[in-house]
Formats: sequence, structure tokens, C-alpha cells
Amino acid sequence: LSDLIDYERMLSGHDPDGDGLVDFVGMVDEYDYSLRWKDVIPGFTKGNESLTRFDRPLELIDINAQLCLLREDIARAADMFGDEKLAKRMRKRREKTAIAINELMWNEDRGCYLDIDAESHVQTGVLSVAAYSVLLAGIAPDDRAQRMLALLDDPNVFGSPFPVPSVSMDTEGIDPGHVTYGG
Repeated sequence: LSDLIDYERMLSGHDPDGDGLVDFVGMVDEYDYSLRWKDVIPGFTKGNESLTRFDRPLELIDINAQLCLLREDIARAADMFGDEKLAKRMRKRREKTAIAINELMWNEDRGCYLDIDAESHVQTGVLSVAAYSVLLAGIAPDDRAQRMLALLDDPNVFGSPFPVPSVSMDTEGIDPGHVTYGG
């Protein structure tokens, strides 16, 4: 439990504006040089770069949904050990993050969640399979979850000939003949 608490504390330190979402200034390598990152890597080209850094922090949908899962796991463990104060604090933090995800990261037009710029909260516009982590975390309302599930069958989105690409098939710059779009 203490390791989980330490990890949650470390992740929570990346929430400088206190909106409940943690940010990420990442480096990607050639194995995850996905079109998901095209708007945050200066001079992005899909190719064989070895390590490339984001030019600004992002609040990533998958990292924040996983943070909700982590906080619920901590709360359950705290319940098992009789630490009601810790359980309540973790559930409160989980709820704050879930609300922020639903308010800031949902894109009504696309029917899915998107990564956002950490400072402006402008959505990146790249629809990634990472958004489905909200379903695992149980934080998407049923109507949104149903819309997301429908995208898995849409050949213009994730219903491609190869199982679930990491970015939507309608992402600018995608090459349907190239199946290694990261992840």
C-alpha cells in the first residue's frame, strides 16, 4: 500500500494547476513514434527518430484514467486496512480527476476523449485508442461509452482491416499500408 501511495503522490505532483489532471512532458522513441504525438513534437515526421521530446506538456487521457484506477485501488486497500481517512481522500481525488476528464477531455463531435494541452486545455485533435482507458476506469457515462464502442466498428475510425490501430484511421497523415503507428 505504501508503494501505491508513493506512486500516486509522485503522479499527483504533475498537477501544477490543481485541475485534477496530471500532465506529461514526454520523450517518445521509435517504438512509439505515433501520429498521436504529431502536434506536440516540433518538426514531427513519422519515421525512425530514436528519442524525441514533446515541445509542451500534455494531459493524456490514458495516464489520467489510469490515475483514477490507481486511486480506487488505493481506496480499496485502505478500506481493507481500516484507514477510512485515506480511502475517503483517494476517492475524492479520483472523483476530481474523473470530473476533469469528463469536462475537459470529452469531444462531443468525435464522440470520444482526447488528450489536451496542459496549459490551454485545448484538445490535440488526434483520436487515440488510449481513450478507451476511461472504460476500464469506469468513468465514462453510459451514453459516451456506447458512442465510443461504436467507433470500434467504424472503418473510418478504429474498425480497420488490422485490429484497432493506435490512432483513428481518419488521422491526418496516416498511411493505411503502414500498420506500426505505435503502441
